[in-house]
Amino acid sequence: MWDRIGAGLVVAIAMGSSMAAPATSAAELTLEQVIAKHVEARGGADRWKAIESLAIRGSMTQLSLAGSFTLWLGRHDKYVLESKQHGQTITVGYDGVTAWRGNRGDPGVARRLGGVERGMIVRDADFPTPFFASDERGYLLKLLGQRDLDGKPAIAIEVKRPDGYAETWYLDPVTFVDIGRDSRDPTSVRWSRCARSTTTSAPWRACRCRSGSRASGTCRSAC
Repeated sequence: MWDRIGAGLVVAIAMGSSMAAPATSAAELTLEQVIAKHVEARGGADRWKAIESLAIRGSMTQLSLAGSFTLWLGRHDKYVLESKQHGQTITVGYDGVTAWRGNRGDPGVARRLGGVERGMIVRDADFPTPFFASDERGYLLKLLGQRDLDGKPAIAIEVKRPDGYAETWYLDPVTFVDIGRDSRDPTSVRWSRCARSTTTSAPWRACRCRSGSRASGTCRSAC
């Protein structure tokens, strides 16, 4: 089963991006050098510090039914995803402490999320990626070196969070932008460049759900 997600990006920011090939091989770089190149490729730490929030709007087709979504991300782990599913408006949110899921058709009622569901949202709330201010967040990073990601070369970095949860992030070895993530939970994530402005290109996510999870099947981006 294939679910396709196509996303258009609305980002009220103007950021520069350095996408030039590195002077040295990615395999020769230290963890600190890789992270520095990633932050630069994403526009630079100073420019991101001036950004308080961003919105991503798009459309998706799930179980042969089309719908739309809006994702808001904000500093200090703020996250709200509103999507149209089966004629209903579903909202999933995180305020930095509590994660929840609600239905606009049932006002005032929301379900607190915990366990795997909460963990997935918390990790998605990193602004903009876990490699920005990782020391302040208490993340432990480990360079795993060059790896194969779906048949393409990538730089793998382990990200271990304060709760002990570890996942592997993948960076493009030429541009140093993030292109994927593998987690212990039922979902792995891949990015595709679906939207581009004059100053920055922004990735959208494609999720591959392993069998046995609540969300079975596979979804890929359709740019």
